[in-house]
Amino acid sequence: MNIQLSQSSVAVIGAGIAGLACATELVSLGYQVTMFDKGRNPGGRIATRRLAESSFNHGAQFANARGEDFGKLIVRLAVEGHMAHWPAASGKRDIVWVGAPSMNALPRAMMAELAAKGCRLLNQTHVGWVSADRKLSLFPAAATSPGFVSRLGGEVVGPFDAVVLAMPSPQAVTLLAAAGHRFAAELARARYAPCWSVMASFSQRCDAPDLIRSDTAPLAWISRNSSRPGQPNSPETWVMHASAKWSRDNLEENSSEVARLLLEQFVAVTGQRSAPEILQAHRWRYALVEQALDKPCLWDEATRIGACGDFCLGPRIESAFDSGHTLAGVMHKVSQKQDLF
Repeated sequence: MNIQLSQSSVAVIGAGIAGLACATELVSLGYQVTMFDKGRNPGGRIATRRLAESSFNHGAQFANARGEDFGKLIVRLAVEGHMAHWPAASGKRDIVWVGAPSMNALPRAMMAELAAKGCRLLNQTHVGWVSADRKLSLFPAAATSPGFVSRLGGEVVGPFDAVVLAMPSPQAVTLLAAAGHRFAAELARARYAPCWSVMASFSQRCDAPDLIRSDTAPLAWISRNSSRPGQPNSPETWVMHASAKWSRDNLEENSSEVARLLLEQFVAVTGQRSAPEILQAHRWRYALVEQALDKPCLWDEATRIGACGDFCLGPRIESAFDSGHTLAGVMHKVSQKQDLF
């Protein structure tokens, strides 16, 4: 890959909302940050999939802001046209915000601001391991499977002055295994529920509410994707999320079979009778935090390795943001006090 990096920088592994929040705060404090992500675009589970002429928000469905820091970001991005209010999902207490025109507008806007300030994102780059002295091994994400790259050398870059792990905790555990880092055991305490997501489009409108939720049915979430602000009304698009139990029971099922089975549930709930023009399933192996660590972030002064994500505080976009933002502050405080990096 022949990647040239400064030897005086912070590596943030994962360009989801936690990694972006951490990088944003670090850059604002004057640090040089390089981000790594195995995906094509920033955002992680804040994702949008393009199929034919339609787009589907098949990951995190919305955000709400209860705290000051995330609230300021949402309001500013709304003024800039990157976020909008989605009435169909709003409750009596919370205003629900979504990316405009798609959910990935939120991470894209954050990454664009970072890039303008010199932060570099190496996307489609898989990190195979992190060493105790903060070196990384890198592989093209499409070239090998995660299990394969973890056993091989890859292109070694670093050492960095600090490393931040901003991905689901099971993936962070895998990265730290080579270094025998003490965080591995603590990260393993966090638990995620999986989720099968199905994307479907129809030429005929379905006579059903824009949003249907259930605590017991195989489909926990059914939403008219085309009811979101900025989305075209035709073709009519829908996103369905299976419940945690159904997703676990069918975790290793073929995606085509999952799409078929959940379409049957969709028809039973909504009464839609026309055949879908698009039907595709996506498996989120680490979708929703079930057991959080109940601490804002992890930081080890001895090795200068930290971790942040929704697994620290809970299953909300704002929780991931707060975790990343807090970690950056902790790193800066320690740096100023001890002149570490």
